[in-house]
Amino acid sequence: MNIEGSAQVSIVNTTIHGNQASYGGGIYIGCTAQVSIVNTAIYGNQAPYGGGMYIGGSAQVNITDTAIHGNQARTSGVGGGIYIVGTAQVSIVDTAVHGNSALGGAAIYAITSVQLYINSTIFSSNEATGSGSALYWDSSGDSLLTNCSFSNHSAAVPVLKVNNRLRWHCPLGKWMPSTMEYPQDRDSPDFSGCFYACALGHYGTTPDLTTFACSGECPVGHRCPKGTSLPVPCPPGYHASNNGSTTCTPCGIGNSSSVPRAVDCEPCSRGSFSSLPGATACDRCAAGGYCAQVGAASASMTFEPCPVGTWSGAVGATSNATCESCPAGKANPITGSTERTCQARTQRFQDWRCVLSATQARTKM
Repeated sequence: MNIEGSAQVSIVNTTIHGNQASYGGGIYIGCTAQVSIVNTAIYGNQAPYGGGMYIGGSAQVNITDTAIHGNQARTSGVGGGIYIVGTAQVSIVDTAVHGNSALGGAAIYAITSVQLYINSTIFSSNEATGSGSALYWDSSGDSLLTNCSFSNHSAAVPVLKVNNRLRWHCPLGKWMPSTMEYPQDRDSPDFSGCFYACALGHYGTTPDLTTFACSGECPVGHRCPKGTSLPVPCPPGYHASNNGSTTCTPCGIGNSSSVPRAVDCEPCSRGSFSSLPGATACDRCAAGGYCAQVGAASASMTFEPCPVGTWSGAVGATSNATCESCPAGKANPITGSTERTCQARTQRFQDWRCVLSATQARTKM
């Protein structure tokens, strides 16, 4: 099939099979032709340039819901599935390009100033003996690949050979280089959308990223695991003090954080303590005494009981100013008393107090 000049052609529900030519074994499109190809099978065709299809000149071609498979660029040719050249503008949507073969660009070979837009298209099992089993791109024209998948290509040669800037619309948190030979490590050539995830400690908020740093380093107060699209705020009780953090660190004992996105945790104030890591608030010291220390990791570390003969009902007291003498006619024989422990003065109480005093005196000797 040869379409040239300023022809406007629609190819719908058609099978193009078993043809041979020098350019475009199945279809040749050139000049300023405008062509729409929908729900069509183009397979088993052969040509040195564009086994399945040749698109050149300033043609405008839209390919939708079509299968391009089993075509061959024979005699060491290029563009097994499609060969695109000149200033042609080509859109490929919801199409399967598979099982084609060539020296280079087994699925698609595009050069010069071509504009190419591919969306929701499957590339699979194409075979190149040279380079670019799925795509060979060396065009200065605009491009955009969105939601495409690449699978079952040989790792012996690059699946993608990109010599000029190629644009990708990546899922957030992923990126693709604008020029590359993929895969570089020959380890795992299959992928969908975009292959590379934003690096640890970085995040990606836009779909057009081209380096591992993506949109930048994770800000303080957040964490960014590999492939992060938006920085994850540290929850209360945790903090991240440095840019580029991959995890949030729990507040240490004696500290707390009551708000998300904390850069640093705050030490427990006087009158309080924190005995567990990851605290969102410090515990107030009990009644019967006071806690004068800042950043206390336990009650025993900071709590000072009110002395004998005094009491305190205040919770979270910071000094002995809250320790009050027992009411008139009452006393207590122990430290750390609350108001309820003050007892009426009796002979028994006086006797017990004498015993306590004698015991304390012997202890000091």
